[in-house]
Amino acid sequence: SSDSLNIVVEQGTMKAPQGEGNTRRFYVTKDENPKVITSIYKDIGNVDMGDWKNLVAFVKWGVENYPAKKYILSIWNHGSGWQKRFSDEHPLFKGISYDDLTGNHMTTPQLGTALETIKKEILNGRDLDIAGFDACLMSMVEVGYEISNSASFMVGSEDSEPFDGWPYDDFLNKLSQNPT
Repeated sequence: SSDSLNIVVEQGTMKAPQGEGNTRRFYVTKDENPKVITSIYKDIGNVDMGDWKNLVAFVKWGVENYPAKKYILSIWNHGSGWQKRFSDEHPLFKGISYDDLTGNHMTTPQLGTALETIKKEILNGRDLDIAGFDACLMSMVEVGYEISNSASFMVGSEDSEPFDGWPYDDFLNKLSQNPT
């Protein structure tokens, strides 16, 4: 983060041996040593990262506490794209943001609902500038269709993504140097 760029993160934990986890919200800052990233965080307890309403709550918190002219939302986790139906009685819904504690995830239609809610209720009718999916199999026309009325641009992969995810340090550094 800098005077011209705010980087905020909500991170859920993986299942701990005792079955407990917690979620933290971070405001990411850079240390004087360019290889060290520090952050100010707030522990908000267990949050179901697979519930689309919690994604909306995080974005609301970010916009209220760190208002900006433009917004990028990146969701990093497992992704599986669109739904496939085995039968009308037993649909297999695919999506993104699989929660290790609850086993829940956002279906692709729920992702569309989340971004539509963010646009209407948080961004006052304005599109999210970029919806990014740092998750496998999310660059599908069906996913793009679900968010087409809520985001100006979509970034994702049609294939598998590396476990470590995107090189955030690289592109956020470039964005920090030229935030316009």
